Amino acid sequence: MDQSKWKAMSNDAIASVNTPGLVLTAPIMPHLMSNTLDPVALSNDIEKQIRALIIQHRKVYIYIPKFIR
Repeated sequence: MDQSKWKAMSNDAIASVNTPGLVLTAPIMPHLMSNTLDPVALSNDIEKQIRALIIQHRKVYIYIPKFIR
């Protein structure tokens, strides 16, 4: 390892993080859970919602007078 590529630290800075008796612990990570969503059902539901929004948009757009558009 080329020490010239590293920024030097003062002895005080090193001592502040290497205190004798200091025990470093990693944060506790949550347990991984399996996916509870059915991707096919979710995709179908999103598609239905988008279709309903498109139909609603088209109905509103039809009733807007041309001079406003």
